[in-house]
Amino acid sequence: MNLPVKQEQILDAAIRRLSHFGVNKTTLTEIAEDLQMSKQALMYHYHDKQQLIASVTAKISGEYIETLNDILDLEETAREAFLSLIDMRLHFFSKYHMLFIQLNSDDLIREPGLEAIRNETKQAEAGLLAKKIELAISKGEIRPTNAVETVTLILDAITSMAICLGKQCPPPDQTEIESLIHKQKALVELMFDGLKSKKSN
Repeated sequence: MNLPVKQEQILDAAIRRLSHFGVNKTTLTEIAEDLQMSKQALMYHYHDKQQLIASVTAKISGEYIETLNDILDLEETAREAFLSLIDMRLHFFSKYHMLFIQLNSDDLIREPGLEAIRNETKQAEAGLLAKKIELAISKGEIRPTNAVETVTLILDAITSMAICLGKQCPPPDQTEIESLIHKQKALVELMFDGLKSKKSN
């Protein structure tokens, strides 16, 4: 997501304020003041708060997919890739916890622009991971399986485990987070044990 410097500065300032104060308690005027610019100058780039929030969501989503792509390039096996995915998700959860809660609230979750970005990110994530599964099949690491269905099952499982914890406010403590990560990784290990090909046994 290559943007002009000024727009990047606006998005970074918006992310800082939205992450700290939340969507409902943040105004364009406050973001403009953080940047020492007028509200009118800010609105030249983003006409209203909804447009700015959509751009913030797109920026974070782009960062997420870019980071995932880098991880998949580094990890040699699909099993290692999914275990690293869990750590990466924790990083993003910790970095944007309050913002994630706000963006998934009842009044924003069905907003068409945000829903489209979420769906695009989900599809991009699943597509990258499915390629990793297909590569693992071709290398004999795991038995032949429907890559898309397998990825969907794994992602749905680890996401479901995180949903309740992610909605906590104040944020969950370190013990709760470590317990969740341990359980998610144990589940991934069990799934990949079940996917092992006879050649790799």
